[in-house]
Amino acid sequence: MPEKKRKTELLSPAGDIDGAVGAINAGADAVYLGTEEFSARAYAKNLTIEETIEMIQYAHLYHRKLYLTMNTLLKTMEFPRALSVLDRLYQAGLDAVIVQDLGLLSCLHQYFPELEIHASTQLSVLSAAGMEQLKEYHVTRVVPGRELSLAELVELKKTGMELECFIHGAMCYAYSGRCLMSSLAGGRSGNRGRCAGPCRKQYHIPGQKDAYLLSMKDMCSVDRIGALIDAGIDSFKIEGRMKAAEYTAGVTSVYRKVIDRIENGEKYVVTKADRAVLKELYIRSELQDGYYFRHNDRNMISLSDPAYSGCSDALKEDIRRRYLAERKRYPISGEIAVCQGKPMRLTLRLDDHEESAEGAVADVAEKRAVSDEEIRKQICKMGNTFYEIKELKIANDGKSFVAVSQLNDLRRSVLEKLDRALFSMDRHSCLQQEISKDNTKVLNQSQGENRFIYERQYSEKKPAILIGVKTKEQLNMVLKYPYADGVILDLMMLSGEDLWDGAYKREHNSGEIQRFDTAAGLIRKISETQKKWYLRLPEIIRQKDIGRIREQLETTLRLTDDMPPEGIYCGSLDAMGIAGEYADRNGENRTAAEQEMPKGRKIRADQGIYIMNIQAEKDVLKHAVSYTAPLELNRKELSHAIRKDARELIVYGYLPMMYSANCIVNTTEGCGRTKARTRIIDQENREFPVLMNHYYCFNTIYNCVPLSLHQEVGWLYQAGEAAVFRMEFTIEDAVETDRVMDCFQNVFSGDSSTRTEEEAGKEYTKGHFNRGVL
Repeated sequence: MPEKKRKTELLSPAGDIDGAVGAINAGADAVYLGTEEFSARAYAKNLTIEETIEMIQYAHLYHRKLYLTMNTLLKTMEFPRALSVLDRLYQAGLDAVIVQDLGLLSCLHQYFPELEIHASTQLSVLSAAGMEQLKEYHVTRVVPGRELSLAELVELKKTGMELECFIHGAMCYAYSGRCLMSSLAGGRSGNRGRCAGPCRKQYHIPGQKDAYLLSMKDMCSVDRIGALIDAGIDSFKIEGRMKAAEYTAGVTSVYRKVIDRIENGEKYVVTKADRAVLKELYIRSELQDGYYFRHNDRNMISLSDPAYSGCSDALKEDIRRRYLAERKRYPISGEIAVCQGKPMRLTLRLDDHEESAEGAVADVAEKRAVSDEEIRKQICKMGNTFYEIKELKIANDGKSFVAVSQLNDLRRSVLEKLDRALFSMDRHSCLQQEISKDNTKVLNQSQGENRFIYERQYSEKKPAILIGVKTKEQLNMVLKYPYADGVILDLMMLSGEDLWDGAYKREHNSGEIQRFDTAAGLIRKISETQKKWYLRLPEIIRQKDIGRIREQLETTLRLTDDMPPEGIYCGSLDAMGIAGEYADRNGENRTAAEQEMPKGRKIRADQGIYIMNIQAEKDVLKHAVSYTAPLELNRKELSHAIRKDARELIVYGYLPMMYSANCIVNTTEGCGRTKARTRIIDQENREFPVLMNHYYCFNTIYNCVPLSLHQEVGWLYQAGEAAVFRMEFTIEDAVETDRVMDCFQNVFSGDSSTRTEEEAGKEYTKGHFNRGVL
């Protein structure tokens, strides 16, 4: 019989077919899993397409759901294959797909109109403004960042969209989707499902011993389930597709019990036995309950040992016996009639479904008639199906003979009809029809490689040079150089809330904090050098900060109304949502009110908006006038872009390796909001700068050496690869800023002398320009 609909969904992981079966047997309402391609857990066993279809059917038989994780960034050449995989599973009845890539997100509803679309936590949506951006993609559910508080999640629910929130399992130190640490360290990109886990290694700050500063303890929210239910969260998600099936089944069984009892109105306290199960099943030394009720905390970090503890053989055996020994078989009933001279007839019933078929004509029994036992034995053989015949009525005249093979054929015939009735979906994707209309897709195969046919738009003009700065010292140096066409200023620099710069001055004993000039005065100073200026919104925008950011933005735009910014840089969907309230947008998207606003306040997609394929490029440029080339594509992959005339390319800067809600200083020595920077040092003695944004309370960890493409600028210019070359100053002081600016003055003038090479910097990296990522 259909199961009672539960209020809050329990969503469990599966890294293989055993995990999926175990999750359903243990009580999961839905299971999320990945196929062998395009999953954010590329090193899990994962499932073949055939196994995934089998699990869709198994889940549906028990009125559960199955979600596909296609939550990685796709390169252009991978797009057709990804759509092909999704097309087959869609037609098999897939309930939903969890997505990170904006290009894929933009075409899903068009191709697969009946498929639910869920936005992955890898999209790093942290506010209602970001969620509103996703509505136009027909997204119905969002997996927000794990870092959000319960109060923030309550505000997000007001958008009317579903929330899927993690309640148990491993946690990343970085905001999901905002980490390049594994990528830059060894080419294994977390955005491609291949994170090598460098955050689980030892680091130290100057003057202290090595510790696992970035290794989060595993999350366990079992004592907080009541509060999470009251907050209206729609789906409770367990992390763990890389873990064993015993973990999935055991953890699912405990949370199933707790959720059911609370939703049934029972006052329930987690038992010692259940708590012991959660503590023993593959956890990192200790557990903590996540960010729902705190912003960050030293006690959230596994400083001494990040390794997983073992799990007793007795517990694993008990879980296997209860949930994994065999698949549940759904009880069915039936009846068969065997009468001499007539076709056999078999009917099988499952709940309200009934299917019948006729078989071979029963012959006269010359020696021995077929017995009821022989009929029952063959008809009740369910093999590898989902069913078990609990009751079979046999009408046997006792005079007939039928061969075993004839009984088997009849049984298979009816089972096939039953499968079709239960699992066939009246779904027809629009994929092939739509692809044939769009010449940017497929379309020609040559030498086994997908070739894309499109007309590229190169940048024919000399690229503009834009410089991003974070301090007044950096700005003063940049303004000295005529080759800089414009500067990019952080919102905090213009709002008088530059706590980073203030803390930096205190650290260097420079005396009283000197606030920057007013926004208007600062912009006037820039305009005197004939340079344009651009505004950059914070890299991390959470719901708790939305009000302050809107107020700062409104004030800044009002004070600079006679000298408006040429554009607003947005590094997240949250930022694009806020900027869209103020910026001119393109074409038909502009409202009448926006038409009357001063020109130039246009959205420019920053590096946090990943444009890894031409479909994402096409989509983002509906909302922005330019986009920043992704940091994880190599030279060849960068050439696949269509709109190079709208592309910006970073040619210098310390690249952000991760953004985090937890704080290095708070973990190591306690944070008094006075220390603005530190550095963490790995076991190879490489130093990674860390900047603390005290106003919005997040850390940025930068690479140990800067990106510098000074050797490639000539080729990039000749190839028309970008309309804008960008330099980004972050941790540099005035002297270093001046040195780099002087070096690139030679580079942009075409000087390739030895002097230029020497000045290009002590040590530097070309990032992924030559190697790319896996």
